[in-house]
Formats: sequence, C-alpha cells, structure tokens
Amino acid sequence: MKRLTLLAAGLAILACGSAAWSGPVDGRGTGVGKALAYGKVTFYETFRGGEWANIGLVGDGATDLDVFVYDPSGRLVGKGVSPTDIELVRIYVPERGRYRIEVVNLGSTWNRFVLMTE
Repeated sequence: MKRLTLLAAGLAILACGSAAWSGPVDGRGTGVGKALAYGKVTFYETFRGGEWANIGLVGDGATDLDVFVYDPSGRLVGKGVSPTDIELVRIYVPERGRYRIEVVNLGSTWNRFVLMTE
C-alpha cells in the first residue's frame, strides 16, 4: 500500500508538467529504490535531445532525500535539494545522451522512494 501511495504521489508531481515536456527515449520511466542511511543510489536514463526533461522523486517521509542530475560529460545540470524527500528537477537536454541521476539520503535511517522521469 505504501508503495502505491508513493507512486501515485510521484505521478501527480509529473502530471503538473505541460505536454511540451518529455525526455526519456523509451518513454516515461519509473524506478523504486531504497536509499540506506547517508547513502546514495544511482540511476541512468537516456534522454532525447532538444527537449526538456522532468525528474521527480517521492520518498516515504522518513528522511530528507536530494536528487542530482549529471549530463553525459559528468557535469551537474540539475538538482533538487529541498528539506523534504519530494523533489522535482527540470532540465533542458540539448542533445541525446545518457544522464546519471543520483538520489542522496541525508538521514540516519533508510528511505524507500519512487523516481520518475519524463
């Protein structure tokens, strides 16, 4: 039940974007993860070029989660660093490429989350 609630909240975040927003080559992506205390979880997503992309993160409320997005050259191109475990990052993708998305847990206990891309 908790997992469904997380997914529903995450999809609601991404639904706020307009139809002009899109990104992953294979369409909208969703991943469920568990960030250990003070840990990091890494995802990779290939985005189409010439478009905007959304990266949404919704945790279980246990700790503060932040999200960092790096381009294919390893440069930080977006981040979500609010004091909660709900983040939305929008980036412009100039050309097709494989992006690294890191979810960082700033808390002293684990946090289960849903990460969505579109």
